[in-house]
Amino acid sequence: MLVALVHALRFSGCSVDDAYISFRYALNLAEGRGLVYNAGERVEGYTNFLWTLLAAGFHRVGAPAPLWMPLVSLAALLALVWVTVRAARSLDPDDPSPRAPGGAVAGLVVALSAGLAYHAFAGLETVAFTLAWTVAAVAAVQSRPVRFALAAAVAFLLRPEAGLLALWGLAALAAAPPAPASSSARRAVLLAGALLAALLAPYLLWKFWYFHGLLPNTLGAKSPDRAAGLRYLGVWLGSAGGLLAVSAAGLRAMRRPDRWLLGLVAVHSLAVVLEGGDWMYGARLLLPSLPCLAIVFEGRVRPLLDRPGAWRLAAFAAALLWAGQNLREGARISHANELTAPQDLAHSAIARELLGRGARSVALHDIGVFGYAVPGMTIRDLGGLTDPVLARYPGAMGRKRIDDAWLALRAPDLVLLNALPIGAPGDPHPSIRVQWPVERRLMALESFRERYVPECVASVAGYHLLLAYRRRDRALAPAARDPNCTTMDEALRHAGRWSSSLAAAFSPD
Repeated sequence: MLVALVHALRFSGCSVDDAYISFRYALNLAEGRGLVYNAGERVEGYTNFLWTLLAAGFHRVGAPAPLWMPLVSLAALLALVWVTVRAARSLDPDDPSPRAPGGAVAGLVVALSAGLAYHAFAGLETVAFTLAWTVAAVAAVQSRPVRFALAAAVAFLLRPEAGLLALWGLAALAAAPPAPASSSARRAVLLAGALLAALLAPYLLWKFWYFHGLLPNTLGAKSPDRAAGLRYLGVWLGSAGGLLAVSAAGLRAMRRPDRWLLGLVAVHSLAVVLEGGDWMYGARLLLPSLPCLAIVFEGRVRPLLDRPGAWRLAAFAAALLWAGQNLREGARISHANELTAPQDLAHSAIARELLGRGARSVALHDIGVFGYAVPGMTIRDLGGLTDPVLARYPGAMGRKRIDDAWLALRAPDLVLLNALPIGAPGDPHPSIRVQWPVERRLMALESFRERYVPECVASVAGYHLLLAYRRRDRALAPAARDPNCTTMDEALRHAGRWSSSLAAAFSPD
């Protein structure tokens, strides 16, 4: 737990823009506007109901969610290490004693995870979800139906992917010894199923009433991409592949709980591949499987140590690969997030400045920090997460085939487009590349060229530019002294942290 704490503190101050989408929902709920992103629009643009509800509770008592929710994640990380260690001990029939070394390998695998350490401060529900997932999985293989149902229900309220965990857990309970058809197994399944239904049915009924559907809007905004999912899994296997290979050695001789936990890892990994992964650091969507894999790994390591030297070497190499790759990943994440805090501050300052000049609605792609800074402004999401109209358009997130009809329907006062200078640093007249395909398609619309004119350009932490376009029939108040949103030349003078390689990496085709 001390290793996990020190490791996580390395990422203190890091954040994910998407977390602020949930925080804006939470702020609106706490201030009486309902569970909405824009006032009066009921759209489920989040996938972490319980996390958003908890953030609203902090806002309600005057504690800003961006400051306090990372502390909840940090506590969840320490609890996750403890749960993993205890589970690894309790599932080892050869070591029932409570001596300290038991579970240490599994605990260190979790504590050394750069992904979990980073997401302890990123602001999302990732670590809390992983904790609930692990408690439920361990309870299922230990034939504890009540604990399984409670933890699985919490996991489902944190992320809907836990529906897969619930189905797997019921199957694990049904297959409990002495036989799948035993009365005790049937009672366990019925008890767990009834408790899950009692806990989740009210939530699902409320959700259908409030949002007029059961599926989140984000499902339409993010079209599955199996090729991207396979690449996502490949990156994960680059560090965890050794753990998986050692854990899967000798399936026939494996303990029953380990087989079921490894099966959950496989099923969950397949689901993430089909989902297409995501863009965040640390293989976020695969992290819930890590503690289960760590528990199985520890269970396999001890018998392997009694086998020939090649097996001992394989176990040691897998652990060394995991530690080394996570140190490397942590350094990469830290380097990439050096601009996070100044970038968030820049987005907030630009948002408040434009609101103060009279803008009442803005369309942009990265809506998190910007939208949280101006809760009274209507935000039109070019990613489609909080826009049910755009979510139904063809194309993946960031690549929606936007058209004139959407622009006429939404008609925002301002359109903000991310752009990156192309060329050598210091070039006084570089080319400008608009970052996201949906933004480039929007600029290419005839109605956009007819109705919108350039307003100003802002440098975001010297890293990229925001091109602001104003509706011709919407006049803004003059800019205040020392504005953030100025001319192209002035913005380029402050854009000192960009490079051609950065522009290529962050400008998908």
